[in-house]
Parts: sequence; C-alpha cells; structure tokens
Amino acid sequence: MSARRRLLGTRGFLPYLTLALVNAMIDLGHKIVIQNTVFKVYDGPTQIGLTALVNACILLPFIMFFTPSGFLADRFPKHLVMRWTAFFAVPLTALIYGSYLLGWFEAAFALTLILAAQSAFYSPAKYGYIKEMAGKDNLGMANGVVQAVTIIAILLGGVLFSVVFESLIGEAATREDILQAIAPSGLLLFAGAVAQTLVALRIPKYKEGDASLRLDPQKYLRGEYLRHNLKNIWGNRTIRLSVLGLALFWAVNQVLFAAFGAHLKESAGVTSTVVAQGLLAIGGLGIIAGSVTAGRLSRTYIETGVIPLAAVGMTACLALIPAMGHTATLGILLTVYGFFGGLFVVPLNALIQFNAEDSDLGTVLAGNNFIQNVAMLAFLCGTVLASLTGLASVPIILTLAAVMAFGTYHTLRHLPQSLMRFLLRVVFAQHYRLTVSGLHNIPSSGGVLLLGNHTSWIDWAVLHLAVPRPVRFVMTRRYYDRWYIRWFLDLYRVIPITSSAASKSALRTITETLKAGECVVLFPEGAISRNGQLGPFRRGYAIPATQADCPIVPFYLRGLWGSRWSAVSRHFRRNTDGTLTRDVNLCFGPALPPSASPMEVKDSVHRMSILAWQEFADSQPSIPVKWLQAVRRAPGRLAVADSGGVRLTAEELAVCALRLSRVLARRPERAVGVMLPPGAAGAMANMAALMAGKIVVNLDPGLGEEELQGCLRQAGAGLVLGDGALPVVGADVMDCADFVDARTGMRQERLARALLRLLPGRLVRLVLPGRAAASDTAAVVFVERGGERPGVRLSHANIITNGRQVSSLFTPRGDDALLTAMPLHEALGLTMTMFLPLLESVPVVCHRDPMDARAMGRLCAEFETTLLCAAPEALAAYAAADALHPLMFASLRFVLSGGETLDAATVRDFRQKFGLMVHDGYGTAETTPVATVNAPDVLNPADLSIQQGRKPGTVGLPVPGSALRIVDPGTLEDLPHGETGRILIGGTQVMQGYLGRDTSEAVIERDGIRWFVTQDLGRLDEDGFLILAGRDGGQFRRDGSENA
Repeated sequence: MSARRRLLGTRGFLPYLTLALVNAMIDLGHKIVIQNTVFKVYDGPTQIGLTALVNACILLPFIMFFTPSGFLADRFPKHLVMRWTAFFAVPLTALIYGSYLLGWFEAAFALTLILAAQSAFYSPAKYGYIKEMAGKDNLGMANGVVQAVTIIAILLGGVLFSVVFESLIGEAATREDILQAIAPSGLLLFAGAVAQTLVALRIPKYKEGDASLRLDPQKYLRGEYLRHNLKNIWGNRTIRLSVLGLALFWAVNQVLFAAFGAHLKESAGVTSTVVAQGLLAIGGLGIIAGSVTAGRLSRTYIETGVIPLAAVGMTACLALIPAMGHTATLGILLTVYGFFGGLFVVPLNALIQFNAEDSDLGTVLAGNNFIQNVAMLAFLCGTVLASLTGLASVPIILTLAAVMAFGTYHTLRHLPQSLMRFLLRVVFAQHYRLTVSGLHNIPSSGGVLLLGNHTSWIDWAVLHLAVPRPVRFVMTRRYYDRWYIRWFLDLYRVIPITSSAASKSALRTITETLKAGECVVLFPEGAISRNGQLGPFRRGYAIPATQADCPIVPFYLRGLWGSRWSAVSRHFRRNTDGTLTRDVNLCFGPALPPSASPMEVKDSVHRMSILAWQEFADSQPSIPVKWLQAVRRAPGRLAVADSGGVRLTAEELAVCALRLSRVLARRPERAVGVMLPPGAAGAMANMAALMAGKIVVNLDPGLGEEELQGCLRQAGAGLVLGDGALPVVGADVMDCADFVDARTGMRQERLARALLRLLPGRLVRLVLPGRAAASDTAAVVFVERGGERPGVRLSHANIITNGRQVSSLFTPRGDDALLTAMPLHEALGLTMTMFLPLLESVPVVCHRDPMDARAMGRLCAEFETTLLCAAPEALAAYAAADALHPLMFASLRFVLSGGETLDAATVRDFRQKFGLMVHDGYGTAETTPVATVNAPDVLNPADLSIQQGRKPGTVGLPVPGSALRIVDPGTLEDLPHGETGRILIGGTQVMQGYLGRDTSEAVIERDGIRWFVTQDLGRLDEDGFLILAGRDGGQFRRDGSENA
C-alpha cells in the first residue's frame, strides 16, 4: 500500500481534513466580506491602510493568546480543543449575521478580531494533532495534504464569498448599505459553523493531555510564560530557523495581499472584487500544487532540499510583479509564486513538528503562531505607515522582493547543506525511489548515533536525504584526504577516522559532537560490503556512545547492493536494474542503550533488514511477470538445457510455456501437479502453470500411489503434468512432450513474441492468460514431518525474495551457467536450481541422476558451467569417482551444497580433488528454503582486508533480509549470545503456512516480524555465524531442518 493510501486510511484523517477545510472557509469568508467592502468604498493609500488593518485584526489574537492557546493544546486532548473551538464559532457567526442585517460596519469589523481569537485557540491543536495522527514517518506528506486542503479552502472561500458579494451588492454604495445588501452571506457563515461542529464530533482521540500542567494568570500577565515558551523555540536551531522562515513568508504575503488590490487598480484598471480575489485564488492554486509536490517529495521523510530553491523562486517572482500590467500575466506569475510558496512552507512545518518534543508541541506551535503573527503585524504596521505617506503599491512590492532576497541569502549562507541536498535529490531521483520507515525512532533532539549496514558508495547520500536532522558522517581518512572531494566533505562536516592510534582524536570529536546534541552516522563494519552480507561490527562506536550517554538507532539500507555504486558484477547489476528506477528502502529501528554490544546492534540491524526486504517483497510482481521481464532483457540467451538433448533460449522457453499455459488456463483446478525431472520440460511445466494463474505442486515419483493421491487431494490438483511414464495417481495426466517444441511454439506465438519485445516491462503481464499477485501462493512443497507429509505453501514473493537473497551473495556474471540434478519436488531444487537461475538470467543445465558423476562432468565440460548445486551425497560421489576427471569441473567457480548435512570429509575430499571450496548453508522448506549461507570470503582491494563470508564448523551467516533468534525451547524467550537454544528464523522467505493446517505454533509474530519455530538447536558465535547443536528433545513435528 502506498504512503498516500495509508495516510488517507488513517483513523480520523478525513474528518480532520473536512474540519480544516470548513474552518478555514469560515475564517476567510467574513474577512473577504469586510475587505471587499473596503475595496468598493475606498481607494489608494486609504484602501491599503484599511486592508492592512483588517489583516492586523486577524493577527492580534494569535499574539495575545499565544500562551493560553498552547497551554490548552498541551493540557487537554487536542481533539477536544478542536471541538470546543468549533462550537464557539456557532454563536459568533450568529452575531456576525446580525451585524450584517443591521449594517453595523464597525461591529462587523470588530467581530473579525473575535473570530480570529477562535482560530488562535484552534490552530495549535490543529497542527499538533497531525503528529499524533500521522506519526513522524508521514509528517511531510500529512503536512502537504493539510496545507493543500487549507489553500483549497482559501480558494473556495475567496471565490464563493466574492461571487455572492458581487451578486447581492446591487446599487449599494455606502458601507452600511453594502453590508445590509450582502447579509445572506452571513447565513453561509452560520451554516458552516454548525457543519464544522458536527464534523468535529467525529475526530477521534489519539493522546491524553498532560493533566499536570497549570496556567498561572500572574505569570502570564508578567510575560514569564512567553519568555519560557520562546526558549523552546530558540533553544533548537532547526525549529528556530524554520519558524523564522515561515514568519518571513507569511509576513511578506500579508503585505502583498494588502497592496495587490491597489496595484491591480493602478496597473490594470480592475475594480471587480471577483477578478481581484480570483487572481489571488489562482495564486492559491500554485500553493496547492507546490504543497502537493512537497508532500510527494516527502512521501516517507521530510524533503528539506527544496527550501533554498523555493526561496530563490519567490524572490524572482516578487521582483517581476511590478513590471507586469496585464491581468493574465499577473495570474501566471502569482501561480508560480504560489507554487514556490507551497514548496517552502510544507517542509518547514514538518520540521517544526518533527523536532518538537511531544510534551512541548502545543506551546512550540503556539509560539510559531506568535512569531509569525508578530512578524506579519509588524509588516502590516509598516504598510499602514507607508500608506499614510502616500507610497504607491510598486515600491512596496519591490521592498518585499528585497526582503525576500535577504532571506534567500540567509538560507543559502546558513543552510548550504539544504541546497546540496536538493541538488542531490534531483540527481538521485533520476534512478532511485526512496522509501523510509521508522523515522519516529530517531529522537527529535539530543545526541544520537546511527549505526547500520554499508553496501554502496552512496549510502551517505541516502541517509542525508532521509534523516530530517543535520547529520555528520564518519569516514575513513583515506577517502577524506583526496583533495578533489575534501571541500565537499568539509561542507558536510565529515569526521575522518583511521584504524591507527590517530583514531583517538576522531573518537573524541565524535563524543563531543554527540554531547553537543548532534546526529552522527557511523558504519560499524568499517568498510563497504564486498559480498552483500553484514560484516563483523567493530567496537569503536561504543566509546563515544557510552561517554556521551546517547541512544543508538540501528538502520538497514536495502536496494543499493547491485547498483553501479556497489561491488557486484555487471550482469547482476543489469538484472537488478531492470526498471528505470531502483527501489531503495531505509528502515530505522527502535533506539538501543549506549551500552549495546556489537552483537546486539548487529542483531537489531538484521531485524531491520527483514522490514526493508518486506517492502521489497511487497513491490514485486508475480514470478511469471518477473521472469518475462528478464526474458525481454536477453531473449536469445540460453535458458535451460538437459542431458536429453533439449536446449531452449529464454524466448523459446517463454513461448513454449505460454502455449501450455493457455491450455491450463481453461482447466477448473486451482492447483496443477508436476511430476517431471529437472530439465527443459520441468521448467516449462512449472512456468506454464504459474502463467495460467495456478499453484504448482511438484510431486515425488518415489512415493507410493496412496501417498501421491493424498498429496493431490490436499492440494486440490486434478491434473498432473508429466512425460508419459507416470504411475496411476487418480488424476488426469497430460504429457508435456509435445509442448517442448521450440519451432512450433515460435511459429504459433508470434503475437506473444512481438508483444514481449515491444511492451514495456510493467505491461508484459498482458500476454499472460492468468493473473496472480506476489502475495498469492505459487507453490506447494510436500515434506516429511514426523511421519506426516504436510504441504508447505510458498508465495511468489517468498520465492522471488529468497532467490534474490542468495544471488546477492553469489552474484551472477554474464558467463555463468548452473549445473544441477536436484529434484524439483524438493524446495531447494525448485526454488534455487530452477526459479532462481531463470529469474536471474543464468542458464541452467540439468541431469536426471545426481549420482551419475561422468554425465555431470560431461555436461559441465560441454556447457562450461560455472556453478554447481548438489547434495552432499552427490559431492562425495564426485570426489570418489575415477570416471570424473578434475578437468571436467575446471570451469566451476562456485559449488553449493544443500539438502542434508555436509560433513568435513566431503569438503576436504572435494577440495583436494577439484581445488574448489564447497559452500553450504541452513534452512528448511518452510523458509523457501535458504536462511543462512557460508558465502565466499572477499578481498577488499583498498586495504587488503578480508570480509569473512564462511567459517568452518558453522552453517554461515543469515542471508540479507533474514535474521536468527536463539530462544529457550520452552518459553521461546531470547537467550544471551553464545548460549544454545532453539533456532527461530525470521524473514520474507518464511512460508505462508501449511496446507489446510494450523500454523500458529510453527510461525509466531514478534515486533511485526514473522518467525518460523524450528526444532533445531544451535548457537551464534561472536561473529554471528550459526553453529548447529542437534535437535530439540521434544517430538519432532514441524520442521525436519536441513542444510540448505
């Protein structure tokens, strides 16, 4: 679900927006009536002065009631404050209607002040409620929506009340006559007040107020509260600068609105209030567009980089207004000015709400109103004085341009990072789409240390874009000392560090920075990842964290491993860069104490990786769509070959599968059985079933007839795809031999071939006869579990993400090909040796018999395969077979073992004969199946350090996006590091559940993460490698774990 849909679905958000809309229209409606009356009766400097005075009446209550309005918003639940103020508007609008009927201009003018007082008490609760309702993660977008709705209300109110005004005024010329003529507009105000009161009753409570707060009238009158509350603003640099920026913007706008009517009369000869208000409304459209744009840019974080751009744009527009005399030109210019204004105010409002403490939010927002309104009042007083001297509108507007230019200079001078942030955003957005979650875990103020993974050279840029606080990065001095980038790094106040004794100075700097209340980012691995896994976390961060006594916030960044900025092969980069933009996910976890050990921090980062990969999984299409997108990139590349002599390119396999899928789509069954050996027919049958929207159920031909029938009944499969030699299974049987005919397929599927080549990647689903979502079940794998054979349901997302997790560690190259004889009815054979190579555009070469050593050697030599996946038993046979000469395996670079425990003797014998290291891992069918892997060690050429990927005696580290927990077998509570307990596996690869069975004991949910409860025992060593320690003594029901 998109961030915008989640926001709109938030409880109470729509009633809240409705209340904001109606309230703004009521406030504006009465003001428009008074301003239009002034516009009709007065001219020149008098008109400017009275218009400024009307606006001053709007501002004074925000200044006078700054302290009590903030007190009410913090003392009581904010939804109640909004209800009380909404109800107060009902009798107030009744009085306004009466003043219209009686033609009392002075009374109506004074009621402007009282109506503004109602808004002054409403405003802090209104903006404080946003944070309670939307949370920190959605502050930017929520403020954009609220700002846009407020401007819509201003537009509607301005145009509506001006049209009503012009239609009712008739021949009235005096103030009294005009008010009596337009008296029915007062009924509109009264109806709106009643409506907003009813809507306010639907706004839910999110937080209680602080009942301990008290307001001392004497302190209020002496100004003590004012001084204290302003300290809350002035003590935080980000809040202070944001408030001053907003004050400047609204002060300039107040003067512009006061002077614009006179300028319109002088330059364009316009006397219609509808035209005057219409032009201002057009400018409001620009603000809406700018607010929505700022909200979109801030989908899940606060985009402050647009602030300098907006300031420059507004300055240019103000300077051009005096030179424009045509109505249409002025409308366009006001629209552009409004657009930049929307870009300006949304991130500033969000920054104030993000950085303010929850307990002080009401007073901070009230203080924001106070400062803004003091600035607006001061500017309006200056406007009144200028009007008394007879100063015309042009010099007033030029003065505003000069003031805005000064503010722009201040922004560029004091916030150079914001300008660089915007430029960075522009470049970054061309290729990457950033999603951020967990921003609420970053403290709004005070020192905080951010620790996380390091997979690319531009990780710092993502963090700079995402974190709404000023950030200082820690960087190795080797890169910092390069003269051509040092100026840029100094702009960001980077802290250089070395691995020598000189690092003590850097650690002192980090400590002082944290004590000063700043945010520091450090990558505890000490170097960029060379294999995609988390390396060991160094302990250096612990010194500044404990000395500064600051929280540690873990984070995980997913999506840049595989980019051009990471240490991967070109083939893998091309396969993961299949779309115009890469999805990048950044997740921040709950804060840890300063004393957190490296293993505790690493565990937290692992768990954040699950959430980041879950966002990746949620964005994926189905397996057939993903595969066809890979086919489009390399249609002529070999996809599958087998020992039977069949060779199919990616395009040929796709059209053969499409032919069969059209037949299967007409079948009523939801699931389709497959009983085929690994090879071209097996790959085609599985893909064809998925293309038809079916669930694939690969069956073990070694099972008896009764067991096969039981599996088919469980899965609801009434059709089995085979090769003509199937045992009787009590279901329809279809021979797939005729469909593995590339020539016929290429001839019959010409339209599909053309569409595959011409359609954009996202539209290839149009050629499929069936539809499926990533969350739908893709396959059912039957496994032996304590004398039973339950079916494990794996979704499209399970299979896609687990494949990507493994390929991230063994990154494919352009010349890679996989050799395998793993049966498809096993999870490892289905997902890792069939789906993975097809999705990653790696040719797969198959043989029926894994124990036929010479045939495997012949296929390896013939196709020059570079990857081998086999069970330990087969690897032992290859090492012992005289018929398999070492040169037959000369092209191999990686050997992966799975299916059962790999013993040290097999590893030794295989390496002694072939010179190759065997990489094993651990997992279960319920985890799709790979959970941990002993990946290759990788050399860092920069400093010749080694990133350890494997460790003898262990089954490896968790794959990216996965995590392990070692728990007490009875209570399932976490055990201290190093102790032996039951293994829990968490990640996006955890199964959907068992077919037709209760899964509540097998899969539990903790902190939003699903964990598979294995029956295996194990422990984690000091580097996070998993060491198996046998099985739990309890009855073995669910798991049957295996080395993956």
